[in-house]
Amino acid sequence: DGAVVIAGDVFHTVRPMNPAFIDAFTQFARLTVALPDAIIVMVAGNHDRPRATETGCILKLFGKLGIHVVVDEPKRLPFPERDLSILAVPDLTGPRPDLSPDPTARHNVLVMHGEVEGVLPHGGGDRAAMEIPRAALSASRWSYIALGHYHVHQRIEDNAYYSGSLEYTSTDPWGELEQEAQLRLPGKGFIEYDLDEAEHTFHHIPASRALVSLDSIAARGMSAAELDIAIRNAC
Repeated sequence: DGAVVIAGDVFHTVRPMNPAFIDAFTQFARLTVALPDAIIVMVAGNHDRPRATETGCILKLFGKLGIHVVVDEPKRLPFPERDLSILAVPDLTGPRPDLSPDPTARHNVLVMHGEVEGVLPHGGGDRAAMEIPRAALSASRWSYIALGHYHVHQRIEDNAYYSGSLEYTSTDPWGELEQEAQLRLPGKGFIEYDLDEAEHTFHHIPASRALVSLDSIAARGMSAAELDIAIRNAC
C-alpha cells in the first residue's frame, strides 16, 4: 500500500520514438498489475513538457493505466485513507508555485521537477528547468521531498533527495560517471523512503549498457595516422 513517485523526464524528448513509448507503457502497465494497491504519481519534467501550447503532452496517456499524471500545473493529491497528501509539481515556467503541505495529513510528500539552487555542477543541465531556491523547499515542513531533473543521486536534506536517472541519457554521461565517482555511488538506481521511520535507502540497478570513460588524447601535432594509432591504443 505504498506509493511510487516519478519526478519527471520520463522521456528525453517531447515526442519519443514509438518503440520507446510502447516499452514504457508496457513496463508501467506491469507495475500497476504487480502493485495493484500502490499509489503511482508521475509529474512532467522539462524534457516531457512541450514548449508550444497547442502540442499535447504524451504523458497524459499513462493516466489510462490509473497513474496520477500531473502535467500543466501543480496538483494536490489527497489520500485520506492513508493519512497521506502528495503535492505534485511538474516543471513550470513563470512564478514559482506555493509549496505548502496539507496541515490535515500526517504524511506530506512533495514530488517536484526542477533545479535546486547550487546543486547541479556547471553545465550539468542540458535543458533549462524551473529553478528552486533551497529555502523555498522548507524541507522541515515535509515528510519527504522527491526531486527530479538532476541525473545523479544526491542528498539535499535528510528528507529531500534527487533519485538520479535510471539510465545514462544526458548529453554528458561521462560527466555523470565522474560525479558518481566523487559521491562514491555505485551508479544508477532508485530511492526507497520509509515515511514512518524516516529512513532513506538507495537501490542500485545495473545500467542496460556499459559506459566506458577513456582517457583524453592530446592530438595537437599528430598526423592522422598517428592519431588513429593513439585512439586504437586507448581503446
